Amino acid sequence: MESWNLYQKDLRSCFKLRFDEKHFDDKFYERMWENPTALELPFWENHFCTREALDTNQLYGKILDVGCGTGEIDIFLARSGREVIGLDFSKVGLEVAEKHLSLELKDVQRRCCFINADAEHIPFEGNTFDSVLFSHILEHLYDPSTILIEITRVLKPDGNLLVLVPLEMAHNDSGHVHYFNALSLSKVLSSYFAEVTTGQSDYEGQLKALAKHKK
Repeated sequence: MESWNLYQKDLRSCFKLRFDEKHFDDKFYERMWENPTALELPFWENHFCTREALDTNQLYGKILDVGCGTGEIDIFLARSGREVIGLDFSKVGLEVAEKHLSLELKDVQRRCCFINADAEHIPFEGNTFDSVLFSHILEHLYDPSTILIEITRVLKPDGNLLVLVPLEMAHNDSGHVHYFNALSLSKVLSSYFAEVTTGQSDYEGQLKALAKHKK
């Protein structure tokens, strides 16, 4: 227990450091301090986002997680044997992700890595990934068009995009600029993907979409 408390304290020091240097998103910082248990891997083990991501019918092959945050879902994907790259703009979130990953077995570390990059300019060649995860990001974007175009570029033909968003106003979050139901989510994604299947998740208040990329 003492070692975990020290680890958690070390994680929080990442946020303090970046706060002093003003190199990170203030909103991200606030949320992590408001819910410190979200820094812990056990919090995510049975989280609905993790359960959806672990469904091999949705995410398979080489996976890109766009907006991975602190990377817990990616670590669980790597534990399940899949190769995954987590991408995020927040250096603070990625510091936490790297700390989590450093405690994993070597096999897990080999299957997972994190990169600091802008999702509007994904630093990979076209047709690189079999699957892309886009979890609880879309509702925060005023205009997602550039990112969605980038996702279609890096996805292989017949690749999958798994999108997870709150169902309408299920979450009271001041950072949400869009609210989706199945119809509105399908309408957004259908502008970029040939096949889109949307529906309520098995988890209350959650909506998901599986989009198939055709080239």
